[in-house]
Amino acid sequence: MNVIERNKLFLVWLSCKDFNSLKRGKNQDIIRSVWKHTKKEIEDSMKGYTTSVRSIVEQFRKIRLTVDPGKSCSYDPQEEGLTFNLWKLFFAVTSDEKFCSPTPAWQTGGILVHEFDHYNYLKESGTLTKPEKEQEQFKREHNSEIERRAFLKQKAFFETCETRLPTATQTYAIRIEKWKKSGAPLKYEVRPTQLTKDSINNAVIQITRVIEQIDKGEKYDEMSETNDVKNSLKMMELLSLPFKMSLREKDYPSIEIDM
Repeated sequence: MNVIERNKLFLVWLSCKDFNSLKRGKNQDIIRSVWKHTKKEIEDSMKGYTTSVRSIVEQFRKIRLTVDPGKSCSYDPQEEGLTFNLWKLFFAVTSDEKFCSPTPAWQTGGILVHEFDHYNYLKESGTLTKPEKEQEQFKREHNSEIERRAFLKQKAFFETCETRLPTATQTYAIRIEKWKKSGAPLKYEVRPTQLTKDSINNAVIQITRVIEQIDKGEKYDEMSETNDVKNSLKMMELLSLPFKMSLREKDYPSIEIDM
C-alpha cells in the first residue's frame, strides 16, 4: 500500500478512536492530502460526463465528514452542503463481505451526481429560497420523485463509465484484526485484486432494482438508512474499528473541509 492508502486507514481508525483529533494540525494536513488525491481520481472518472466535479465544487465549496453509521452521503439544504460518512468515502465492503477495498472513484462520482441532482431539483422547484419547514414539507411530499430522478441520473452516469473507463484496474482488499497504537494495522490480511467493469454493471443492476422499489411505493429513506447501518456494522467488523454506536444522530461529530 502507498502512503495515501495507509493514510486512509489511519483516518478511518482515528475517526473512531478520537474524532476531534482530526481537527488538529498534522491530521488536518493528512485529511486535505487524502481528499485532494481522492478528488483527482473522481475528476478522472467523470471526464466526458455532462456534470463535472468543478460544477459541483462551485456550488458546495465544502464537505462535512462524519462517522454517523446511518449515512453514506447526503445533501442538506439547511447546511447548504454535502455530508459524507468518512469510512465509506474511502472504503467499501467487497461483494463477498469478507474484506474492504478502496471505494472506486466512479462510485463516489455517481454519488455526487445523485446528490447534485437533489440540489438541482430543489432549485428548479423554487424550494431552496423557502423557509426550512416548507422545504421539509416539500421533500416529504415529493421524496419519491426526487429520489427517482436522482437515481436515473446516477444510473446514466454509471452506464457511461462502462464505456469510458478501463476494463480493469489494480486495487487491494484488506481485513484487519488488530491495530497498533499509532493507528497502523498490526494484524491484518491484504491481497491484490482487480476492479473490473462487472462491478459497474452490478451497480447499474442494483440501482434499477431500487428504482423499481420506489415505483412500487417503498420508502427509500427507510431502506437507505437500514442498508447504511448494516454496511457500517459490517465495515466495523472487517476493520475491527474501535467505535461505539449511539442511538442519537447528534452524538456523531463532523469536520468540515474545503471541497
